[in-house]
Amino acid sequence: TKVKEDKIQEKRYNLILNVLDNNELTAREICRKLHKTDMNFVRPRISELLRNNVIEEAGTKFDKTTNRNVHIFRIRKSVLYRTF
Repeated sequence: TKVKEDKIQEKRYNLILNVLDNNELTAREICRKLHKTDMNFVRPRISELLRNNVIEEAGTKFDKTTNRNVHIFRIRKSVLYRTF
């Protein structure tokens, strides 16, 4: 149901934000810190958090797994001390 999906999304937002707390990490690093292997566990939520201006891109970093430069994310300073 929609309510259940919303609760799952909110839980994932909190997991991601707790991992990002004062850190700058790539999506893959966030995924690993959450002990997950499926990038789809975090990528959609990261996109939503970006769109809602909760997190921001902090630069790029070379990812050895994909041999590509990838984005680094951090919590926006304006929301860093908000309670989620």
